[in-house]
Amino acid sequence: PTNAVTELDSLCLRCHAQGKTKLLLVTIPYFREVVVCSFECSTCHWRNADVQTGADIAERGCRNELRVVAPHDLNRQVITSEWASVHVPELELEIPPQAERGTLSTVEGLLGRVA
Repeated sequence: PTNAVTELDSLCLRCHAQGKTKLLLVTIPYFREVVVCSFECSTCHWRNADVQTGADIAERGCRNELRVVAPHDLNRQVITSEWASVHVPELELEIPPQAERGTLSTVEGLLGRVA
């Protein structure tokens, strides 16, 4: 069974007009349940996306490693929780836990936010 998207009218934090928030509970195998949230304002066209924990934090985390060897590898989707740390030794970059909320992005998007 698929989860239904929940839509809510909500206030735009940029222009204070009414926008739409969409919520979707997703179970990610070998990870946990997360709530994928998106907001869009039809007035000022501001958009935002967020991933929040939908269940208890597991006692043990997991480690994932990705080697970027071609430009298309930067399009790989990445989900990070607020407790995740990201290390890119080749760039001498570390994003510590709790630096930002959970996100759903691509490798390129993740790197672009810290650039």
